[in-house]
Amino acid sequence: MGLSRMFLRSSRPGRNAPLPDHRYAYAADQGGAAALEFTLVLPFLLLLLFAIIQVGVVFNHYIQLANGVSAAARSLAISRGSTTPYTNALSALNAAAPNLNSFSSPLSGQALTVSVAGTACTSSNQAAACANAFTQGATASVTASYPCNLTVLWVNVSSCAISSSASEYIQ
Repeated sequence: MGLSRMFLRSSRPGRNAPLPDHRYAYAADQGGAAALEFTLVLPFLLLLLFAIIQVGVVFNHYIQLANGVSAAARSLAISRGSTTPYTNALSALNAAAPNLNSFSSPLSGQALTVSVAGTACTSSNQAAACANAFTQGATASVTASYPCNLTVLWVNVSSCAISSSASEYIQ
């Protein structure tokens, strides 16, 4: 048997293909390549997914805060004859934003400012001071800020505050 027959599969004509080299057979096998690539890309995909979810939660808080502030301004605008306008506005804010922490017992960074015609009303105890400002056509303004937390996979990306304000004419 000649040297050429040793490296060929068959001595028949048309079948003269070289024998496979088994030393490199594992290098050409790509059976686990997709699993390896998936394990390398998965952490980044999870990071992106949880970042999108967290931004959605912050945006939801902003929408609730804006809705609550609008309801508080509306309540304040119709409280001309009330003895507790600040409490009415605070109750309207808490009722319209049920998923936010109550503004009755604020978090740090959480603030509520109520003013009537430029006069600040900080509690219902100041109803007498604000009562003179409650005139028809004056502006009732409510401004609130709420802390937001952008934590993605146990990493605090940013601490921020969302705020909203609304004004209504007193009826």
